Amino acid sequence: MHTHLRREELRAEGKSEGEIEDDIAEGYKDGRFKAPGPGFLYMMSTENYVYAPDAKQSGFVPPHLMFYAAYMTAKDLGYESMSPTMVPYLVLPGDPEALIPIAVRRSAQDSSSGDSHKH
Repeated sequence: MHTHLRREELRAEGKSEGEIEDDIAEGYKDGRFKAPGPGFLYMMSTENYVYAPDAKQSGFVPPHLMFYAAYMTAKDLGYESMSPTMVPYLVLPGDPEALIPIAVRRSAQDSSSGDSHKH
C-alpha cells in the first residue's frame, strides 16, 4: 500500500507522527491515495509480535485474517461504539485503511511443533 511507504519516507525525513498523519489524510483528499478495494491480508504465522509505541511494549498476535473495510464505522457493524471485546472488531474505524481482523484457529497438527517455517 502506497501510504505505508509514504509513512516510512516521512519518518526517514524526521517528520512527527502528527505531520505524517496530516500528509496521509491530505493524500486521500487530493487523490494521491485511494482507499483499498475489496480484499484481505493474512498473517498465519504463530510468531507474530507487534510493538505498541504508546505503551512502549510488544505483544503476541495470534494468526489472523484482516479484511479491508474502508471508511467503515461501528454503526456500519451494528454497534453504537467500538470496544476491544466486540467481534467483529474494527481497526481504525472511519479511516480509509480500516480493517476487520478475524482470529484463525490453527489445528493441533499445524501448531504442534511451534515452528511456523517448516517446508
